Amino acid sequence: MTARHRTLRRATALAAAILLATGCACVGLTVHPFVAQGGQPVSSAGAFTGPTTPAHPVKQSAQPPSGWAQQRTTSVGAPLMATSLLQPDPTDPRAFVAAAWLSPDLQFHVVPGTTQPGGTWSTTGQVPSALRSSLVAVFNGGFKYQDLTGGFEAEARVARRLVVGQASLVVRRDGSAQVGAWGTDIAPSPDIVAVRQNLMPIVEQARSVPGLLTLHDGSWSTEHHQVQRTPRSALGQRPDGSLVYVAGPDLDLAQLAAGLVQAGAVTGMELDIHPNMVVFHLFAGGNATGPGTSKELLQVMTAASDRYLTPDRRDFVAVTEQRTIR
Repeated sequence: MTARHRTLRRATALAAAILLATGCACVGLTVHPFVAQGGQPVSSAGAFTGPTTPAHPVKQSAQPPSGWAQQRTTSVGAPLMATSLLQPDPTDPRAFVAAAWLSPDLQFHVVPGTTQPGGTWSTTGQVPSALRSSLVAVFNGGFKYQDLTGGFEAEARVARRLVVGQASLVVRRDGSAQVGAWGTDIAPSPDIVAVRQNLMPIVEQARSVPGLLTLHDGSWSTEHHQVQRTPRSALGQRPDGSLVYVAGPDLDLAQLAAGLVQAGAVTGMELDIHPNMVVFHLFAGGNATGPGTSKELLQVMTAASDRYLTPDRRDFVAVTEQRTIR
């Protein structure tokens, strides 16, 4: 365990400063000495002690799970983003995740970094200025490419060969997004403008894939990367087409997948891991001069508030309210 990991673990256990952008209330609970933003409680040992909100099907199409706190809506009040705190492993109170629901009415943009994956792009490793006034969220991509066999496509140009079977975030020309296995769940198509692959799927058919901790064949990088307790993130898709991003500060791979399942994902992929690599910023509504104010999904996310608004070495995903054809 590195010094940075030890510092983060101590901060989680001793300070318990786990502030979620959920806005929901946990009524009738007295928790000392820390209570998370919106009333989500954390004990002095850093363990989650509040109620969980598993995702359940709703009758309306593309609605956030019942009980999740809306963070962004359209001008007429339709939900665009909602958040909650989940505990996917009831035997381990430290294994909690923050979850963000993202409406399929949003537009997704895979933005290459300045060095990952390499090459020359129009976006210079940051959110393009034309998108900033409508920015809803930004979040991290996947592993570094030297640790992967998978591929990358952006701006309708393949920079690294796409691999059949790899877990993939796919963005189409209209900005819609899909998560699934390349070549099986998602077929190549002329309207695909971006693909971010990262290892093999961790959720299929609404269940965690078997062997996430015990199968060491390279499907999910190395054994160490599978079993290590570290900050992790993942992205999944619900049956109604909405996406869910989950992240937690102290998870193994199986617990991460369980968080996606609890959030209602039927397919899912791991994204980046480790301190400062797990980033999800929520934005208030912007104006003609730029994006609104931002906040972290989890306070233990240590990236600067302007990350991805200035040139960044790593690729990432920007989410906007506008639905322009690119």
